[in-house]
Amino acid sequence: MKRVILLVVMSLLTVTYLSAQKVEKVKKAKTETVVYSVDMDCEGCLNKIKKELTFAKGVKELHLSLENQIVAVKFDPSKTDKEKLAGTIKKLGHTATEQESKENLPENWK
Repeated sequence: MKRVILLVVMSLLTVTYLSAQKVEKVKKAKTETVVYSVDMDCEGCLNKIKKELTFAKGVKELHLSLENQIVAVKFDPSKTDKEKLAGTIKKLGHTATEQESKENLPENWK
């Protein structure tokens, strides 16, 4: 009986360990960053874009700046791409031109 209990406990520990390994791999999924120059005139424009991108598939993090007229997006490239994200912004009536420079971003985004 002790052996059966020991075997069950060891099996549960093994399954738990393997599940944790899988979760860790998912958390470390590759992300990309894209910065768009966007024509935003007011806080309403910024909030509308932020709301739409927040719920876009694959978007992990956003940084928007009305002052610098930029929208930066960290995203999972297996779920979306730069063109789809730009299309989401354009669908709202704004231009979205990809920028190579990341100079107006916070340090943790560079």
